[in-house]
Amino acid sequence: MESKSAIYRVLQDFLGQQTSDPLVKDAVSWFYSLQRPLDYTSLAQALGNATRDYFITCPVVRMADHWASNSQASVYLYHVPDRLSHCSSEDLVSSEDLVSSEDLVSSEDLVRSRMDLPLDVQLMLGLPLRPDREQRYTASERALSLAVTQYLANFVTSGNPNPVGGVSGPCAPGSLPAWPPVTTSGPRAGSYIELTCGLESHRGLRRDACSFWTDYIPTLRTYTVGTVAGDGGGATAQPSPPQHGEPYS
Repeated sequence: MESKSAIYRVLQDFLGQQTSDPLVKDAVSWFYSLQRPLDYTSLAQALGNATRDYFITCPVVRMADHWASNSQASVYLYHVPDRLSHCSSEDLVSSEDLVSSEDLVSSEDLVRSRMDLPLDVQLMLGLPLRPDREQRYTASERALSLAVTQYLANFVTSGNPNPVGGVSGPCAPGSLPAWPPVTTSGPRAGSYIELTCGLESHRGLRRDACSFWTDYIPTLRTYTVGTVAGDGGGATAQPSPPQHGEPYS
């Protein structure tokens, strides 16, 4: 985008009144690296990151922490990374899975068929394992779907996605990787699992971004309101944004 005012308009279109304050717009622009020159593809990606964090990821993390802290239920959190949720048409079918060219639909039809449902829903429903759909997925995605359906079956049966005693994992030799429950304290606080073939567990899903939206932005808005409504006495320091390891882009 060519100007700050244009970025401000786009931010408010995407995020609504949350970014009506100029200071908030500046903070969001800085955190998501919108202040540097961007082409429209990069701008769309940055805005997508901001809206996903604000409307989806961080509210889900807060909800998981709330239920883990205020109920007796076990809570399990997962994340679908971008590299799986945005498959190219070349990734949809591997050469070893092809039977004949007559059996295949066009790449455009493949992409459209994959956009009907989010990938995590497709994996949980076992769609990659259906004989009439298997050519639309890679071998890794079919293996991942098998693992995810095993987790889901265990959770429905016992409230715990982890199998008792461990079972053979389809993505790699050994047992199905342990899926740690969400906790808000201790060495495993903020645990979640990545829905990739490795099914690796991590901690602190989008921690910096969620701190930005949950802690810094409300503080900044309070500072702004207080500055406008104040009687002019004394000085007020603008709050510093949360520090994150590297620019988010």
